[in-house]
Amino acid sequence: MKYGNDIRKGEISIERLKEQIKYATEILRWYVVVFIALGSGELNLLFKENLNYIEYLFRNAGFMIILGTGIVIYYHNRYIYTLIKKIK
Repeated sequence: MKYGNDIRKGEISIERLKEQIKYATEILRWYVVVFIALGSGELNLLFKENLNYIEYLFRNAGFMIILGTGIVIYYHNRYIYTLIKKIK
């Protein structure tokens, strides 16, 4: 095993940390894409004047989902930052 000794010592190699950062960054990009897509749908419903019941429900649920996605993006960004600090 390549990382066997690192796990026993409680340390992770720098190459493994770099790969984790790359992977986490790609996941963060997808979160941002989902956030932008949800935001654009919400803006469409926000400026629409006559909403039926389903559109009203989607608009209100969308605000909560966007808030949740924003929180996930924030914490995922902090996770990446902690990985970067481990390299230094």
